[in-house]
Amino acid sequence: MNYREVLKKLGGTEENKKMDYTGFSEKLKKIEHRFHNSIPKDYVSFLQQIEKWVFTETIGIKSEEPIPVAYKNVVTVDFLNIDTILSVLNNYSGNLPDNLLPIAESEAGDLIVLDLSTKNNGKIYYWYHEHDSSNNGLYFLAENFNEFIKKLSIVPESDVSTDDVHIVWESDDFLKMLKNRRNT
Repeated sequence: MNYREVLKKLGGTEENKKMDYTGFSEKLKKIEHRFHNSIPKDYVSFLQQIEKWVFTETIGIKSEEPIPVAYKNVVTVDFLNIDTILSVLNNYSGNLPDNLLPIAESEAGDLIVLDLSTKNNGKIYYWYHEHDSSNNGLYFLAENFNEFIKKLSIVPESDVSTDDVHIVWESDDFLKMLKNRRNT
C-alpha cells in the first residue's frame, strides 16, 4: 500500500520530506524486544514510508461500537513516528497493557493501539485511558493496520462536538511543553 498517497488524499503533507533512517532498525528492534514479538509487516512498512505528517483537516475513524469520548462514534487520529512511540511507551508505562503498541494519539490522553498479543495480533483498538477494568478500555477499530488506514476519513466540522468544551487559560510554559511534545 502506498501510505503517502492515502495520507495526501486525507489532506496530509509531509513535515520533513527527508526521512532520517539513522537508527531506525535499532529502534524497531528495541520495540520488538520490549513486546517479545515482531511488529506486523504492514505497520513496519508504514513507519518506513512515513515520518511526520501534518493534516489540514481533522482525521478520524468511526468505531462500530460506542466509545465514551467519541462523538458519533468517531475518534481523531494523529499518527506517532517511531521516536514518539518510544516516548509514549515510557510515559504510559504501568498504565497501558503490556501487549499494546501505541501507533497514534486520539482524544485527550487516549491512544490508538496495535495489539501484539498472540490471540489478537495485528488488530487495532482505541484505548480509553479512563476505563473501568471490564474491558481494559479497548474498543475495536480494525482487523489490521491496512484496514485501519482504509477506514480513515476527514471528519467534517459538524461532527466535531464543542458542546462540552470550556476555554481555559494555560501558562506559556505549559503550552511550550505541549508544543515540544508534539514535535518529538
